[in-house]
Amino acid sequence: MFLLRVNYSAPHNNGGSAIFDFEGSIQDELDQREGVLVGNLNLTALRKIRNAWNKVYGPENRYPEAYRRLRQESR
Repeated sequence: MFLLRVNYSAPHNNGGSAIFDFEGSIQDELDQREGVLVGNLNLTALRKIRNAWNKVYGPENRYPEAYRRLRQESR
């Protein structure tokens, strides 16, 4: 999973908005100035890690019919 940390810039706060990759490393970061942070998420690498780490994420463990029921119940 990728994480985003969003924070107000100086002088109201210390800034430091960032995008963290699935290994916990900072992928992109803004300093204390106001700005917009845009980054590319490497989903291919994430899928490769998930497949090697745990088969829970694989297609054989997905149940699309159950997802449809959940989506219909939430409406």
